[in-house]
Amino acid sequence: MPVHRREGGPIVGVLVMTVKLGDIRLLDIDVGGEVERQAVLVDVRNDWQNLCGTVVQHPQFREEWVSSKKVPLVEEGVCKTLLGIRGREAGHRSMPEIDQDFYDPVLETRRIAAIAPVAVRQEQTGWFVIVAEPTLAE
Repeated sequence: MPVHRREGGPIVGVLVMTVKLGDIRLLDIDVGGEVERQAVLVDVRNDWQNLCGTVVQHPQFREEWVSSKKVPLVEEGVCKTLLGIRGREAGHRSMPEIDQDFYDPVLETRRIAAIAPVAVRQEQTGWFVIVAEPTLAE
């Protein structure tokens, strides 16, 4: 996060936080029974390769992906949808969007998903939480 001397002024520093993969527990979504829900954290800001939709956290994420070219990205259409939600919902609480055909790039399967932006102090972060579960067809 850039740190400015004054609002709109030049950047004088950068505030960062590091977290070991797998240490983030987004939420406990075990509701009992047979449903296999998983929470995924996605960053829609362009990465160092100018790509959108980096999967930041996933229960099945593997550490070796960090130093390889295998860093999972959500599909381009999903990223466009997320950017649209981000623009629409800036500073407002919203109901989750539903994606009936979400492609999970880590599990490499289609799932049904609820998607919501992550805001801190009513400011958009560029992150989204996607809670996905198998479709009825699975």
